Amino acid sequence: MEGLTVTTAHDNPHTLFLSGRIDTLTSPELRRALANVESEIQGTGRLILDFSDVSYISSSGLRELLITAKKLGENGLLLDNIQPEVEDVLKVTGFADIFQYRTKDAAFDIRNMSFKDILEYKVRKYGDRVLVKSRGVEYTWRDIDRGASAVASDLHSHGVRQGSHVALFGANSVNWILTFFAVQKLGAVAVLLNPQLTPEEITRISRLGDITHLCFGNTPAKDREQFSAQIINLEDSQIKAVLDIGDDVNFLEKPLKGYPNVRVMYSGPQVKDQKNAKER
Repeated sequence: MEGLTVTTAHDNPHTLFLSGRIDTLTSPELRRALANVESEIQGTGRLILDFSDVSYISSSGLRELLITAKKLGENGLLLDNIQPEVEDVLKVTGFADIFQYRTKDAAFDIRNMSFKDILEYKVRKYGDRVLVKSRGVEYTWRDIDRGASAVASDLHSHGVRQGSHVALFGANSVNWILTFFAVQKLGAVAVLLNPQLTPEEITRISRLGDITHLCFGNTPAKDREQFSAQIINLEDSQIKAVLDIGDDVNFLEKPLKGYPNVRVMYSGPQVKDQKNAKER
């Protein structure tokens, strides 16, 4: 059964994000969340409830909203990003004439957003929420954003620009996630390659896809240096640089020698307690 989650915007304590269904079972949770902020806002500001992820609201939920609206006074409560299903309930019950609300703008529908916009949205809404855990290290949306920005800077120093085609070659990892979002931040195009491909196959794809940079992560290749050298040195290869994003790479380290035109970029964002985000 779907419950209700209430979180506070990290940059605005007067904005609450609601997620789930608001019904008889979950309305007490809504009441507790509203009670925590009503006294702080009353007469001094406006409470915004973001309904982006709310699919249903019952009469018990509407009653809690009405109590809060009366406490906060005129213009004290705004229901934001209302879904069509919830708006229908407001209209049928007559609450559309009581509450101030805005419908969910199609431009902010995640299905119409770029990956760069999705990351920015998730950081604003769920900045300190853990996205992934790897080898005992937890990475929040904010960690991923910081790490991706560092990687984007490094990619830019290697010539990656808006419209560049950058191949991601390797198994899934935190570094892979960082690189993918870094490419999006630069407005480049991420080309996802099967980690089982051979250097010859990658070279052919580089010509077809106009790939100029290859981010080389965890693969079955035993000799990573030789494998990378082959990719760059094969005839007609379009790839100018192979960048190491393996698990053992630390983006704070100095450039490595060995791979042609290669620098060690990063292992991940910095996490709490000044720990390096290198996967452990």
